Amino acid sequence: MGGVGASHGARRARCRPRFAGAERREAEHDALDEIIGGWTAGQDLYDAFHALQAAGVPAGPLLDDAAFCDDPHVRARGWMRPLTTTDVGTHPHPGHPYRGIPLAWRRGSPSLGEDNAYVYREILGCSDDEIARYRETKIMAEDYLDPDGAPY
Repeated sequence: MGGVGASHGARRARCRPRFAGAERREAEHDALDEIIGGWTAGQDLYDAFHALQAAGVPAGPLLDDAAFCDDPHVRARGWMRPLTTTDVGTHPHPGHPYRGIPLAWRRGSPSLGEDNAYVYREILGCSDDEIARYRETKIMAEDYLDPDGAPY
């Protein structure tokens, strides 16, 4: 299979004077979308991607989260790493898209209130009595609260 330039409709469109030059192609945006959409509609995502690249057209697939995590290039780079959080379990998370920077991940994102004790005691220097008062007055929470202050 050839790239978009090798398809009959696209080849005809490229030769038409109405598509010659960037200004004309911009003016004929809707018509070009229809031609390109007609070509891509019957293509597998990766087949179209590889055909376009082979024809010298800069292209790449638009991937959803699952396809991105399963992409062979992303996997080969070791970019996605499993992280565990206390509330949702273990899921893949992206790292740095470049190499040379160490990744020191110990856990996933904290759940609501998971770090309250550390922040209030170690960083802010609050006493146990102050922390208890903050919890009672709902200044501090470990659960999502409705507008009346009750946990969901």
